[in-house]
Amino acid sequence: SLAQKPQSRIAGEITSQRVVMPKSQPPRATFATDKGSLAPQTQLGSMSLVFSRSAAQEADLQALIAAQQNPASPQYHAWLTPDQFAARFGMSDADIAEAETWLEQQGFTVEAVARSKNRITFSGTAAQAEAAFSVQLHNYQTDGTTHFAPAADISLPAALSPVVQAVTNLSNFRPRSHMRVQQGQLVSKPKFTSGQTGNHFLTPADIETIYD
Repeated sequence: SLAQKPQSRIAGEITSQRVVMPKSQPPRATFATDKGSLAPQTQLGSMSLVFSRSAAQEADLQALIAAQQNPASPQYHAWLTPDQFAARFGMSDADIAEAETWLEQQGFTVEAVARSKNRITFSGTAAQAEAAFSVQLHNYQTDGTTHFAPAADISLPAALSPVVQAVTNLSNFRPRSHMRVQQGQLVSKPKFTSGQTGNHFLTPADIETIYD
């Protein structure tokens, strides 16, 4: 088999040394009205540490995807199960265990580890999240509704920073539809370009235009 067990990538003990995660504050919070601190005992559920892949794993994955779409390849349509994906592209068991231990030390309850071993889901209070990620959580008002979000970019322990791609659900801002109905017709004027990856995204109207 071409698959090899993932190598451990968390280097050393998870200590108090910190690294800021750029662009981790939701952009919409910066344009909303700050209504002050989120109540410390607010329960936050289904937060996640989302892990990145190593450079070697990413190259291997892209090669596999290309092979799976190539009729001449022996790997054509040879789909992976979540467990096979984990064994090849996920975090090592040792790294998962170390990250789980750190989350529990922060007072969080670990809810689940994804079968693909690229995500740990956990829950806790706003106060625990603020302490763990060195940030204040605030309420924000926009468009007549109130949301919560980090008041600045979050930070992570230096040992975790290189392997964590995102921390989810520290905010309840959600994507908004750019589709509008005007005179019975759906209209969209989106600019869907990711501020983190630079990837471009399409709306249904884009696909209709491109592929007729």
